[in-house]
Amino acid sequence: MDLETALLMQELMHMREERAELRSQLFLMEKDNGALRSCAQMAATEKLILKTKLNEMGSELGEAKLSSSTLSSPVEETNRNGPPLSATESEAGSYKVRIAELLRTLDQVMESSSERARQDAEVVRELKDAHLCLLSTLEKTKVKYRARIRKLEEYVLLVIEKSSKRELIKNCL
Repeated sequence: MDLETALLMQELMHMREERAELRSQLFLMEKDNGALRSCAQMAATEKLILKTKLNEMGSELGEAKLSSSTLSSPVEETNRNGPPLSATESEAGSYKVRIAELLRTLDQVMESSSERARQDAEVVRELKDAHLCLLSTLEKTKVKYRARIRKLEEYVLLVIEKSSKRELIKNCL
């Protein structure tokens, strides 16, 4: 009966350990998932930044081509006082568009950065909570196993005493 109970207790403890391991694996997988999502978000932001830079470079190239073609145009040659008014307006419009794109990109980068900071703060908070939980579990487990060890020591002493009494009785007979 005692052996059977001991085996059942051992199986129960093994199952509890497995359950704790599974919980820790789940926690780590959730953190990895969050980190991967954060990386994907950073990659998307970088892609957007690069796309904006590419558009900016393309518009600069287009402006360079436009300015080189307007320099050789007959209208420019006749009007030495400055570029035609429509060219100035188109330049101003293209600058406004570029500025608007850059502001949108800046806003998205700021949002991404604040989201990353929020996620990092959340990870730190969760790690602190997990650390405190592990510390309390460790202390509880220490107390529990110390009590078990004391009980086992008492049981061993009791068994030794019983066996020594039996041997005394056998020797006496």
